[in-house]
Amino acid sequence: MITQSLAPAPTKDPLTTQDRQIIATIVNQSDYSKNCKPEDVVTIWISKDDTTVWVKMTHGYARYHKQSFKRAVAEVKASLSAPVECNHKEDEGAIRYLVNHGNQSVYN
Repeated sequence: MITQSLAPAPTKDPLTTQDRQIIATIVNQSDYSKNCKPEDVVTIWISKDDTTVWVKMTHGYARYHKQSFKRAVAEVKASLSAPVECNHKEDEGAIRYLVNHGNQSVYN
């Protein structure tokens, strides 16, 4: 007789690494725990009344008004994708070197 495993099939995690980074940044900028790392973010969901966003972390929960959370996501996303400005010629040279030489060690 053939038996089938009743274990549920693994599901794909809907949160990307960038999603977790954005959420952790929002949590750290809020009144909730200031020690949230991207890997602490377990999941998020919107309440049934469509007004509250809940964030489940390994160390607890945080809740936000949906519209405020949407604005915070847009702001953090924009700041993460903004180009970095260089104020010094040395920084520009170092960045140019790293771009041109990739992951090669500077000390070789």
